[in-house]
Formats: sequence, structure tokens, C-alpha cells
Amino acid sequence: MTGVFALVAGGASGVVAVARELGADDRVVTVVQYLRVLVVLVAMPLVTAVVFRPSHGHGRLAASDAGLPRDLVFVVVSLAVGLALARLVQLPTASLLGPLAVAVVIALGGWLGEVRVPAPVQWVAFALIGAQVGLRFTRASLVSIARMLPAVLGLIVGMVAATAGVGALLAWATPVDGLTAYLATTPGGLFAVLSTAADAGSDVTYVLAVQLCRLLVILALTPLLARWLSARGDR
Repeated sequence: MTGVFALVAGGASGVVAVARELGADDRVVTVVQYLRVLVVLVAMPLVTAVVFRPSHGHGRLAASDAGLPRDLVFVVVSLAVGLALARLVQLPTASLLGPLAVAVVIALGGWLGEVRVPAPVQWVAFALIGAQVGLRFTRASLVSIARMLPAVLGLIVGMVAATAGVGALLAWATPVDGLTAYLATTPGGLFAVLSTAADAGSDVTYVLAVQLCRLLVILALTPLLARWLSARGDR
């Protein structure tokens, strides 16, 4: 269980947040997930510059905001309604997927305008996730994880190379250019990917659509995967 969730290709913060609930060691999952993000962030500018050699400064990411009051209403309603739905459904990770589903409906409906989660709220959330996991580390667990790192790093490099191959296949099978396909299929680093796509003049909308589709599929399938693995372990 821990090995599978540690190497899920994307949604690092979401996977870390629910790893313990699903029976995985969230300490290992955290280290491996964010090591993957680090490898992606280091490799992406190198691959972009060496392989594709795009021009720079073609565009920028434009953003609008409905304002702090509406953003806070968006967060509170998403949490309240989503957690209420989670109590009714009673599925693993429903406490994550419920608010996420409500937030998607509100954002797509446009009733509150171009809402977003305020940056300070995000910082607090990430800090709480970090404290939840970090306080469980012990000297023995750190030594154990350190022994895994060479094998883990090799697996992550293989994963990044495999997804680059998927990007090449996407570029071959569809009209999209190679750089856009590569950025759309990187296993993580969403914000850096979007910035790179905008600066290089790639199709940012396409990149964002594919990346968000990947994240939503991962978060939706994670509880089903956990249930299947638990059933196999019981047998």
C-alpha cells in the first residue's frame, strides 16, 4: 500500500493527506512524493531548453479574482457542504473528495465569480499537513527511508522518462506540438509547468486541462485502489 501511493504520479499533497487514512505509511509517501516533484522541477527546464529550445517571453499567465470575501465564502461553503456529503457517503477519502467536488461545482457554476482559495489559507493547510506527517518521524524511520532513497530515485527517474514517452506518443497521435504534449504529461509540478508553458508560448489551456484531468482521476481512483489492495492483502 505504501509503495503504491508513494509512486502515484501526481496529486502529492492530496495523496499525502489521505495516505494514513488508507493504511499507508504517510512518512514514506511524503518523502517519495515530494522527491518526485523535485526531480520533475529539476528535469523540466533542462528538457525544455535542450530538447525543444523554445523562444522565451511569449506570454504570461493572466489571473482574475473575485475578491477575498467571495473567496472565503467559496472555501467555507465547499468545506461545510463537502464534509456533510462525506458523512453521508462514508467512503475512504470522502473528506477530501467531498469538498473538492463541491468546489468544482461552485467554480464551474460561476455564481461567486472567479473564486480561488486564498493564498494564506493554502499556506495554513500545507503547514497542517506537514505537521501531521512530520511529527510522526522518528530517527529509525529516517534511517529506514534513507536506505530506500537510491532505489526510489531510480524508480522516479524511470517514471519521469516513461511519462516523457507518453508525451511523445501524444504529440505523434494528436495535432498538439511536442513541447505542449511533454508539459501536459509531466508527473507533477503543475504551477511550474503552467509558467513554463506560458513563457514558451505553448497551449496553456491544453496543458492545464490534461494536468487537471490527471489529478482528478488520481484522487478519484485512490480510494478504489486502496480497497482493492486491502482485499488482496486479506486474501
